[in-house]
Amino acid sequence: MKITSGEYKGRNILVPEHGVKPTSEKVRQAVMSILRPVLAGASVLDIFCGTGAVGIEALSNGAAVCCFIDHNFRVLKLLKQNLDTIVADPSRYRVLKHNCTTFVDAFSHDDELPVFDIVFADPFYDDTRTTFERIYENVFRVLKPGGVFIIEHGEKCAFSEYPYFTDTRNYGDTWITTFIYRKAEV
Repeated sequence: MKITSGEYKGRNILVPEHGVKPTSEKVRQAVMSILRPVLAGASVLDIFCGTGAVGIEALSNGAAVCCFIDHNFRVLKLLKQNLDTIVADPSRYRVLKHNCTTFVDAFSHDDELPVFDIVFADPFYDDTRTTFERIYENVFRVLKPGGVFIIEHGEKCAFSEYPYFTDTRNYGDTWITTFIYRKAEV
């Protein structure tokens, strides 16, 4: 698997043989296309990050910083290898081991809760329906007004009923749903 665009285009991403479902190149290209208007200088949160493919792709395309969160120690070890190999400046990323549905708690040692321009979530497809409510609730605690939240999922879900819903797109067996945080809608 390779980075598809930007500064790190063509660089290899290490992927474990099993245990993660890396976001495909086609889907990453679609996500970057959606984010392109807000990506330059953005702060990104990649939860359920796995190998870090989406967050690294965002850094490659102009995001200033990315925070990666996953609960799997083995996967995070591989992510750190990817970051060390691909992203030259370690001040551009942060890696946290934490439960992704309660990811806000990962920042409990920070002086204040960070805020992000973009949040990307890629839970295991089978878990999306059961974890979405908690993810959604926490995302809007750390997303800046005007920020973008994208969730990758394996089947069409009824997310259009949630505030800030923008659209859902299908790429083979993968769906991505986008929300834009318009604070006035509350």
